[in-house]
Amino acid sequence: MKQIITIDVENAETGMHLASDAIDGQGVCMLCVGSVLTGSTIDGLKKRNIQQITIYESVILSEEQILEMKTAIKNELDHKFKYLEDYPALNRLKQVFYNFRTKDLDTIND
Repeated sequence: MKQIITIDVENAETGMHLASDAIDGQGVCMLCVGSVLTGSTIDGLKKRNIQQITIYESVILSEEQILEMKTAIKNELDHKFKYLEDYPALNRLKQVFYNFRTKDLDTIND
């Protein structure tokens, strides 16, 4: 799973991916979202006095955390559909929502 975090350029490392454009004080885009940082691009950001950047950070979830997320999604959908149990089409819709919201959780750490 990836999350977006803001870090100081001083802590940037080669190989990190930008989650938003790196803009200097004059509003010029120095690096575009998705750019992979290299030693020279990090030096360039420092020279242009860019203090912080946003990057994608990979997060590894345990099986327990994944199960907790799935359970929370199921509980939320059960609550939203609690008065509709007698309607097969709506129960199928609830299952479609569950499948959609959990589809990436089984492969999240790959």
